[in-house]
Amino acid sequence: MDRRPGGWIDADEPEMVCRASLDAAESARLRDTAQRNGVTVSTLMLGVWASILAAYSGDDDVVFGIVVSNRPPELPNIDSMIGMLVNTLPLRVSVADLIPFWNWLRVLQRGQLDARDYEFTPLAQIHEWSGISRDTPLFETLVAFQNHPGTRIASGPAARSGLLSITDARWTGPTNYPLLLRVGDGVKIDFGLSYYRSRFADATVARMLEDVQTLVRRAVDQPDLGLRDVPSRLQRQLLPLAPLLTDDFSFVPIRHFAS
Repeated sequence: MDRRPGGWIDADEPEMVCRASLDAAESARLRDTAQRNGVTVSTLMLGVWASILAAYSGDDDVVFGIVVSNRPPELPNIDSMIGMLVNTLPLRVSVADLIPFWNWLRVLQRGQLDARDYEFTPLAQIHEWSGISRDTPLFETLVAFQNHPGTRIASGPAARSGLLSITDARWTGPTNYPLLLRVGDGVKIDFGLSYYRSRFADATVARMLEDVQTLVRRAVDQPDLGLRDVPSRLQRQLLPLAPLLTDDFSFVPIRHFAS
């Protein structure tokens, strides 16, 4: 952590978010590259985040949270059920193997598929099984991948015909975790890194979000990228951070809405 380590976030502290995005051409190229390699964009982002955490922490064994959907297709009438039906689970990832980046992502994806049978398990139950004190979080960073087709639908045939209109779609609501990476898979792939200033400086968050984009682009441009090459390219993070506040990033507070 950048500042005060450990513990839970004060409920009264405002949450900030730093946003950036790939352009439409880069986003399309990323999807095509992931598809050719037999990997989803969601898995790619999990691998990128694991690599960044390993580089920043100096530890090849990292744990972070993931948001999963509990709508298994084999469950009858699942499409008609009302509710979020989502869960938050810990994901433990090893980035120590000397294998190509895309091969490692395929292994990571197979593990995610195998874990689907347990996606309904409550996080509190997993915490109890772990033997870790309830006063100690299992993880302090979270990844939420949102692949709803909203923005692509909004620019598709239905929208052009006037049959469908989607406007002003946005993420709202605070998180209990010090750092949350939201990825939106629309016409443009959007990134939002939510954080608290009691734990992170703006410059640190901007640098981390820059690294997310850098690793995504390198994975597309360098298909032979080795897994060991990823953390080593981020060794500059071990040096004191200089301010990095440019027009490429926007910092805004997330408003807390009460019903």
